[in-house]
Amino acid sequence: MHTTLSRLFAFITGIVILTVLNPVAGIDILLVASAITVTAHVFLQEKLLFVFLIARPIFDYWRNYHILSFQNVDINLNASLSMLFALWVAYMVIRHRKEMRNIPGMFWGAATLCAMIVSATYSISPFTTLVESMKFFATLGFFVISFVSIKKKKFTLHHLGYATLIMAIIPLGAGLLQSIGSSGITTFDISSRVFGSFAHPNIFAFFLLFLSIIFINYSAIQPLNFFKEQAHKKYRYLGYVVLVTLIIQTYTRAAWIGLLAFLLIIGVLHFRKLFVSVLVTVIGFYAIFYPINTAIRSTTDYDLQDIQVISRITSRNEDADSLQWRKDLFLETMPIIRNNPFFGYGYGTFPQVWEKSRNITHLFDDSAEAHNDYLRLSLEIGFLGLGVYLIFLLSLLYQAIHTYWYRETHDKEMLFLIAWIAVFMLMSFSDNMLHHTPVMWLMWSWWGALFANKWNKRKGVGFIE
Repeated sequence: MHTTLSRLFAFITGIVILTVLNPVAGIDILLVASAITVTAHVFLQEKLLFVFLIARPIFDYWRNYHILSFQNVDINLNASLSMLFALWVAYMVIRHRKEMRNIPGMFWGAATLCAMIVSATYSISPFTTLVESMKFFATLGFFVISFVSIKKKKFTLHHLGYATLIMAIIPLGAGLLQSIGSSGITTFDISSRVFGSFAHPNIFAFFLLFLSIIFINYSAIQPLNFFKEQAHKKYRYLGYVVLVTLIIQTYTRAAWIGLLAFLLIIGVLHFRKLFVSVLVTVIGFYAIFYPINTAIRSTTDYDLQDIQVISRITSRNEDADSLQWRKDLFLETMPIIRNNPFFGYGYGTFPQVWEKSRNITHLFDDSAEAHNDYLRLSLEIGFLGLGVYLIFLLSLLYQAIHTYWYRETHDKEMLFLIAWIAVFMLMSFSDNMLHHTPVMWLMWSWWGALFANKWNKRKGVGFIE
């Protein structure tokens, strides 16, 4: 330990000297951040993952703060954090390289990453592709490090749960303040959308969705001892109220659908009463809403659809119809994909390609993103790259299903994971899920931990056997 501390002191001294001599502020920030990371690693080791996990939502709001620029590409604060984490992951992968073969789907995850990196050789913006590939590597790193750490008992699911709880404090607190003060942002015709500490309500919505999935599991599916006590059950319902209320106030329909899909999936697989209750509630709502609203409107001139939440789930605004916009985007993107169907134009380049090729009707759109991961990957790394990515996700889903049905007797931990993976795959049709870094870091950490926790219980072999 004495030798390690001596080397650490020498390293920090060197960083201080470089910071003083270097005139570029952005590089100074990266040097200081590197020094902090190395110091934290010395004392925390694998638990440094928690620091990155907790810090990421705090910095998301400042994602437009640029640290460096290279070849007309700006590297923002969040990209810098991802790259810093990626370097740490690279070190940890080398350190735990013997465990790589045991990680479910790792071959296909690595193949997806390779497809992204190789696309830099023909990308229309090679530097963008490399930066985005490094961010995906960092995201994949959470899966890898979490799996290895749980498997080797460097930390436990309880530790990850505490880290998630701490991670959620600032976003939830900010979201509640925005909800109470009606201080959210306005997009198109929707006002006061809560966004927590994130740069956009959609990111906060998916963050809340995944928190809800975790909370439902450990409060109801596999309740912790805390929630089993009668006196503490009120905290379960309080958690549901807070999370659902905030999800509703993001006005992100995809997150609402995701939560509904999660409940239906676990209902079909295990909780039949829940499935019937959710299905009857949804069908019943739409069956009675329109006749009741018509009657109210004809007698009082009051329209229930004037309420933003009701309007969001019962009507479509022609001027801001996200469904029609996504349909138009898909139809206009397919000819671009057909020009280079197998390899694409380079990972992370969808905005640049789309801006050059989009229809004049979308010339002034506020976003040039795909809002569909599968569409985006088809354009960026071609159908070959998309196919590898889909195999990666399906291999994880297969492993979870296989464990649930065959290796364990309807294990509820795998039920939770099956539903989560399926919801993510569904959400990927409607948004840029891979772009939502703080949400991805949370999700992949839990997926890796859950697979490893099951590994420790059954002492079996990995998916790539």
